[in-house]
Amino acid sequence: KRRARGQPEGSNPRRVWMPAGVVGTFAFHPPARTLQTRARGAVSLARRPLARGKIGVVSSANASSEKMKDLSPPRVLPAVVTEPSSPSPKGLTCVLIHGWPDSPLMWSSQVAALTDAGHRCIAIPLPCYYPDDTAANLRGVTLPTFDTAVEDTVVTIESLTTRHEHPVVLVCHDWGCVVGYRLQRKHPRLVRAVCALDVGADVAGLTAKERTFVAAYQGWLLAALAIGGDVGDWMTTRFARLSNAPSLRPGGLDFERGGTIPHRRNWPYLRFWQEQLARARRKGEDVGGSAGRGGRR
Repeated sequence: KRRARGQPEGSNPRRVWMPAGVVGTFAFHPPARTLQTRARGAVSLARRPLARGKIGVVSSANASSEKMKDLSPPRVLPAVVTEPSSPSPKGLTCVLIHGWPDSPLMWSSQVAALTDAGHRCIAIPLPCYYPDDTAANLRGVTLPTFDTAVEDTVVTIESLTTRHEHPVVLVCHDWGCVVGYRLQRKHPRLVRAVCALDVGADVAGLTAKERTFVAAYQGWLLAALAIGGDVGDWMTTRFARLSNAPSLRPGGLDFERGGTIPHRRNWPYLRFWQEQLARARRKGEDVGGSAGRGGRR
């Protein structure tokens, strides 16, 4: 897979949350507003501003394992917020959404460049991806869909920004592009522009050989998700190594965590093909219904 250019993620092994080139210390701070979820009551959260040039990790809650199984969207995802070292009057708020099998750390070089230029950066993980994986990968937790990922991302953006910071610029990679495009369509008021890199789910223009390769590797990852357990983790990690995933390089997030990528990170492939099959089924039903009525599409 092609990857967004930049230094390997997690280039500073002593502070894995420190983007390259950003000086400061990280600190946990809660989101910025009171959130009302569909499945839970209101959760009161207060915001503590960050000093310039520093980053913070947003933690959704310090809840028990049973409580964390209730991950009904929308919910605040544990985002990485980086304030500009020298805020610019023309500075924008940039929301960065990664793809498979990465984490917000993949944006280290981009965050450093953007904050140096006076922009504020919010790097949001896909659901079930680090640092959201501890809660989201508990037994009994339902895998996300692209639509629930969109709603989680919207709530996270709104909790970490004020009205004068809207609309934001979305910078998306791989499966993060699917989330970004849907977010823009559903919530256009929130989005100023979309920058898409190595767009996931886009097979237009590929040759038959390339399509065969896509089907083969995605089938492998789907099988890993279905098998699960250590075998599923091994299958996922094996392909990630073949694709030279930055997180498995020395200093990368998954390298530091034992060199294994959890199989549940493959959920975008499952949801993509479920949507494709559902779309094909609906199309077939529409055509069959028209033919049965003697109509013509």
